[in-house]
Amino acid sequence: MLSKLKTETKKGGHCTKKLLTKWKSSDLNLKLGGAKRKLENQIGIEKKRRKICEIECAKKKDVIKKLERQNKQIAKKLVNKTKRQLRKQGSKKYAKRHIKYMKKNLAETANATVSLLQSLDLKVTTLCLADKFGNKVELKCDSDIQKQNKITVEKALYLKDTLCISDRSYKQLSKNCNQLPRLKNVRKCSEEINSMFSIYTFDDMIGAWEPLNNKITFLIDQISKDKCDDPIPNHIGIKISGDGTRIGKRIHCVNITFRVIYGNYLSDEQILAMVRKPEKYKFLCKIFNPIVANLINTITINNNNIPLKYYLGADMKFLNEMMGMGACSSKYSCLWCKCPSNERYIHTKIWSMTDTTQGARTVDEITKLSSQSKTKNMSCVAPPILPFISVSNVIPDPLHLFLRISDQLVLQLIQILRHKDNVGKNVKVVDMSKCKNISAFEHFINSLSIPWSFYTTKESNQIQFRDFTGPEHIKIQKNINFDTLISWHPKCDCIKWLWEEFTNIISLMKTDGVDPQVVDTRARDWVCNYSKTFQAKDVTPYMHVFMNHLSQSLTLHGQINNFSQQAMEKLNDKITSLFFRSSNHRNTEAFVQVMQKQNRISYLNKLCKDDIKFYVNCKRCGQVGHNRRTCQQNQL
Repeated sequence: MLSKLKTETKKGGHCTKKLLTKWKSSDLNLKLGGAKRKLENQIGIEKKRRKICEIECAKKKDVIKKLERQNKQIAKKLVNKTKRQLRKQGSKKYAKRHIKYMKKNLAETANATVSLLQSLDLKVTTLCLADKFGNKVELKCDSDIQKQNKITVEKALYLKDTLCISDRSYKQLSKNCNQLPRLKNVRKCSEEINSMFSIYTFDDMIGAWEPLNNKITFLIDQISKDKCDDPIPNHIGIKISGDGTRIGKRIHCVNITFRVIYGNYLSDEQILAMVRKPEKYKFLCKIFNPIVANLINTITINNNNIPLKYYLGADMKFLNEMMGMGACSSKYSCLWCKCPSNERYIHTKIWSMTDTTQGARTVDEITKLSSQSKTKNMSCVAPPILPFISVSNVIPDPLHLFLRISDQLVLQLIQILRHKDNVGKNVKVVDMSKCKNISAFEHFINSLSIPWSFYTTKESNQIQFRDFTGPEHIKIQKNINFDTLISWHPKCDCIKWLWEEFTNIISLMKTDGVDPQVVDTRARDWVCNYSKTFQAKDVTPYMHVFMNHLSQSLTLHGQINNFSQQAMEKLNDKITSLFFRSSNHRNTEAFVQVMQKQNRISYLNKLCKDDIKFYVNCKRCGQVGHNRRTCQQNQL
C-alpha cells in the first residue's frame, strides 16, 4: 500500500486523492496489533452496557418519585387526623401559631371592652375571660396598670431617625422589647411619609431638590391647622437661605433651605436642595431654576387669599453670589448701597438701603450694570438669581454680624500681643514659652474650658490659630480682663470700651420694641471709635452693614432675629452627621436618603416633641440644656 501511495504521489494531480477515497470506501482489513483490536472490542461492549444501565436508572427514579408522593400524601393524612384529635382534647395542645392568634384576638376584645367602659366613666377592676372550651381567666385591672401605652409607630420612627438606629439593631430591640412596634410597620410608616414629599435629582449635577411650591403649601396647611385659634396674619413671610459647607474634608456641598414666618410663629428650617458643588453663581443659577419655577404669590386659608412675601437671608458671601455682586474684597462690595471700600469708616455719611439718592441699589440697576465693563459696573457681575426679591427684602444675618466683628476684635487683640512679644506675621517661632503675652492669652482661653491653642505649620513654622465659635465668643466677652492682659497698652481703656459696647449693642438689638434710632447712633459711635483706636482700613464690610443697614432693617422688618442663620448652621451639622451615619455615600442616592430622613424628622417633630424630649446634661455644672462647651460657669 505504501508503494502504491508513493507512485501516485509521483504522478501528481488528483491521483493521491482518488486513491485515498478508494481506500476509504472499500472494506479493507488492516493488520492491527492483537492487543489494540481487543481493546476496541471491549470499548464497544462497555458502551452497550452503559446505555442499558442508564435506561434502568431512569425507570427506578420514576418509581422513587411515585413512592415519595405517596408518602407525602400519607403523612398529610396522619397529621390532619392528629390535629383533629388534639383539638377535641382541648386548647392546651394547639399549635403555637394558633395560640398566638387566639391571644391576640382576646387582647383586642379586652381592650375594646375596657375603652368602652371607660368612656362611660366606669372603672374596670377585674376582667373574666372564657374561651369556647370553658376555660376561664381572671385579670386584675389596677388604675396604674390599666393604661400601658404601647409606643406608636410614629414615635418609634422618630426615635429611629433622630438617633440613627439601623434596621438590624432596631429589629433586635423590638424582639426583646414588646412595647416597640415591628420593623415592617416602621418601614411602612417611613414609606408613607416619603410619599408626601416629591424629591427630584439633577441631570448634570450630583444632588437632589424639591419644588418650593409644594413645600410651602404643605407646611402652611399644617401651621394653619395648629394655629386655627389665632388670627390670620396680613401676610406670610417665606425666608429663603443657603450656605456652603463641607461634608468631611473633600465633599463641598451647598444646602438650600427656607422658613415660614406665620405672624409671631417661626417654623423649623426646611431643606430644599443638596448639591455637591461649591458656592458659586453659575451653580446657584442651576440649583434655583427648577426650585423656583412657577412660584405662587398667594395662598388661601379659610377662604381668604393671603399674600406671600419672600425674603433672602444668609451670610455676606452667599448674598453677594445670589444678587450677582462681586466678592467681599471688591471695591463696591455692599449689595445694599454703593459705598466704596475706602469710605466705610466715615460715620457721618449716611448710606441707605431704600433711598436711591443716598446710594441705595435696586434689582433693575444691578441687572443693567452687570452688562457694563469692570470699571463702570460698580461690582455688579451678573443679574440677580431671584429678581422677584427686592434689595430691601435681603436681610443681613445677625449671627454672622456678631461672629465676624467678634473675630476682628480678637484678631486685633492678638496682633497687639504679638507686637509686644516681637512676633510678626513672617517670624518663625520655635519656642512658644518665650512669648509671654501670647501664652498668657492662651492660658486665659484654656481656663474657660475652650480647647484652643496657637500652633505652627510644618511648612512655614508661622503662628496660626482657629476662629472661635458663637458660644466661645460669648464666654470670652463675659470673662475677659484687659487689666491683666494689656494693662501696659496706652489704648487699653478704648479697647475695653469697644468690647463692652459691642456686646451691649448686640443685646439691645435682640430686645423686642427697640428704637432703631438708638441702635443707629450707638453703632456709628462704635465704628468711629474703632477706626480711631486701630486703623481706618480695618473697618470690614460687616462693620459697614452694622453701622448703616442694621437700624434700617430694624425699621423695615421689626425684629430681625427671625432671620438669623443659627438654625441653618445647626442644620448643616445635622446633614453632615446624617450623611455619614444614615446613607450609603453613593453620590445622588445618598443626598436623596438624607433629604428623606430630614423630611421625616421635621414632619414627626410636631407629633412627637411633646412626648419625646432629648436632654443634654452638662458635665461641669450638672444642669440640663447645655453641654460642657456652652457652659457659662467659670472653671475654678
